[in-house]
Amino acid sequence: MYEDQLSYLMGMMHPADETWESEEWRHGFLCRFDASRPAYADPTTFQICSPEWIDRLLVDCVHCAYEGKADAHEARRRFIRFVIGSGHRDLAPNEHRESRTIGRTTAVHHAVRRGYLDLVDDLFRIYDIRLNYVDETGLTHLHAASMAGCHRVVRYLCMFGHDVNVVWRETGDTPLHLALAGDHGRTAALLLEAKADANRANKEGIVPVQLVAAKEYDRADELVWYLTEMRQGFFQNWTRESLMRVSRKRLSLEICDKILSGLSEEDLWNMCVTATQYVR
Repeated sequence: MYEDQLSYLMGMMHPADETWESEEWRHGFLCRFDASRPAYADPTTFQICSPEWIDRLLVDCVHCAYEGKADAHEARRRFIRFVIGSGHRDLAPNEHRESRTIGRTTAVHHAVRRGYLDLVDDLFRIYDIRLNYVDETGLTHLHAASMAGCHRVVRYLCMFGHDVNVVWRETGDTPLHLALAGDHGRTAALLLEAKADANRANKEGIVPVQLVAAKEYDRADELVWYLTEMRQGFFQNWTRESLMRVSRKRLSLEICDKILSGLSEEDLWNMCVTATQYVR
């Protein structure tokens, strides 16, 4: 049975080089592969493929329309999980691990750009989460993990010392902006504990604290815990800048009301002291 699977797969995976370069052919291969998936009960048969082929197919599966089938998105997920089951892991050469940040566009970047955030966590099981891959626009794996709420990946990237305030040049967003925009409070709390800047504005002039104030978080959420149980230190970090923004009318009155309603008397006292120092 294994030999039959291997022979059939090799026949599908070894076209002429000029055929392999055709995106249309590769997308057709993905459709044929998904249609005949019962033949691949053993995903280790996929180990005959080169890492370069698998990497290209992972990107292709994100873009493939799967002939417009109703379960096209599930077909993408099935292929990604088949690759995971094959044991394939995208590990960078040793010489790249010194820098820890690698300039390369991966299937993770493609999935995020197409809005397939539900595929990101599975894709991170393939890539080395000690490393922060960055594309030509400055979008990193840390941005992608924050956007998708992949708490485990964000925790590892923080633990390995990656910059939590790295800016996606296309939008000016930091990982904290993206975590908050996606309602991933637990991930946002982790970024804040890793010293993410809650006052850095993106290209639209939006600062993370505005995103916090504008959303209704579940009271059990870790972000709310962070802003209540640990809010004294949090407010000390951003109070001065926030007061400056209020004075320049860069925060709406509604947002100011929401921020102030969550403060304790001690927090209000600290703000008054800060305001007095600012006026001086």
